Amino acid sequence: MKRVLFCLKMPKGTYVGGVATIIHHYFDNRDIFEKYEYGIELFDYAMSDRFKKLPSRFRELAYGILQKRNLRRYLRQESADIVHIHTSREWLFLKDVLLAKKISQKHGVKTVLTVHVGDVNTVFRRIHWLQNFLIKALNKHVEKTIFLSKAIQQQFIDLGVDKAKTEVLYNPHYMQPISDQEMLPRSAKLHLLYVGALHREKGLMELLRALDELPQVEFHLDICGLHTDPSIMREFEEYIERLGDKVAVHGYVSGSTKTAFFERADVLLLPSYHEGMPLVVLEALASACAIVSTKVGTTPEILSDENVLWVDIGSSDDIKIAVETLYQNHDLLVDIKKNNLLLSQKYDIETHIKNLCEIYESVTNEHEEDNRTTGKN
Repeated sequence: MKRVLFCLKMPKGTYVGGVATIIHHYFDNRDIFEKYEYGIELFDYAMSDRFKKLPSRFRELAYGILQKRNLRRYLRQESADIVHIHTSREWLFLKDVLLAKKISQKHGVKTVLTVHVGDVNTVFRRIHWLQNFLIKALNKHVEKTIFLSKAIQQQFIDLGVDKAKTEVLYNPHYMQPISDQEMLPRSAKLHLLYVGALHREKGLMELLRALDELPQVEFHLDICGLHTDPSIMREFEEYIERLGDKVAVHGYVSGSTKTAFFERADVLLLPSYHEGMPLVVLEALASACAIVSTKVGTTPEILSDENVLWVDIGSSDDIKIAVETLYQNHDLLVDIKKNNLLLSQKYDIETHIKNLCEIYESVTNEHEEDNRTTGKN
């Protein structure tokens, strides 16, 4: 059994973001990894609270030094065939590339890096002056860099990353697909669902404006998420008051509560300005929800016109037309729901882990081949 060590900074507290959700589900499905002969462990170094007041760049620098020191101590005592680092942007990305370099140089352990960001400009926004150095480090010290979409993969290739050392692995969903009978709309009322941060850049205000202008449509909107943008609070609350019992705000939801909202919904609304690979889209597919979305992140790569009604970023008029169309055209709504349930099979957790283990296998096979070649020489 080969051994993979996941290395990342898991969030603390009640909120669990996308990366942490993926890691939790990996460990809930250890048996699938073991089926492909990979054992998994987690290295989650927790830094002292006294560093929290530092600016982000210095906090990440301090964390990086301490994480590296503790990981080296861990690897002296425990073996690993692959260290799989999960990273995102700016100072965290810098820290993690340097960590991969140190692991490769000091321990000879192969590293895999997953970049959980949807656009290269987000990665290098405040560290653009280190871009060339980091691209060279990826090529030299990281065996495979995994991206969430073909778009960001190509952006990194255009900057000089060796294409042969990159992979695209779409996120999975973790929901049990519903039955055909459960998929059918339960009433004439259209059940709408929004899941995400309550933030202007999620397109939330355009969404509420559109629904406020649809008095002829019978709908109920469930809003699930935490307030992260104080600038919209007043306007948000005014819309909620005007819409009355047509809308309910539930805060952050997870587990069976979240699943229940998806299973009740007819339509997922995702009018975001930008995304990476939104997990809510995959959850909507498995729940046979129709989707109304902007063309952001990986959504245009995994969804076609058979799965979604596209809207322009910032367009409340487009959202209004899309919702009204699905309300008036029952057959279209049912067809999209059927198409999405079928598409969800490509993104279940077992298929995802199988594909990930194939990436690991390519890395370990190359390692074994390198060792044989070195031995002959």
